[in-house]
Amino acid sequence: MTAIEIHHNDRTGRIIEQLEGYLPAIRENAFARRYNHESPPFVLSIFDEPGALKAAKVRFLEHPELSQVKDGFLFASLASVGEDIAQGWHYVDGRPAPLFGALPA
Repeated sequence: MTAIEIHHNDRTGRIIEQLEGYLPAIRENAFARRYNHESPPFVLSIFDEPGALKAAKVRFLEHPELSQVKDGFLFASLASVGEDIAQGWHYVDGRPAPLFGALPA
């Protein structure tokens, strides 16, 4: 199951609040239970400003709860998604994450 967040601003505090909203569903595996889907849930986080992407990832890693579920979030720029939605995705720590490839268990 996938959720998509498109961030159209550079207010990283607000962006982190949006991503925090997914914590209960990820912790409870709500997506898998609700839709009877075995793959782990993840959130696609898309940024229209490269500086906001970089700053939000720093704040994400500093967050005690988000950092524990970091493999549940994929990041990309709006420009890269516009070119090819399957390319340019990465985990918060910079590891490549092919959107249509296998996700970590």
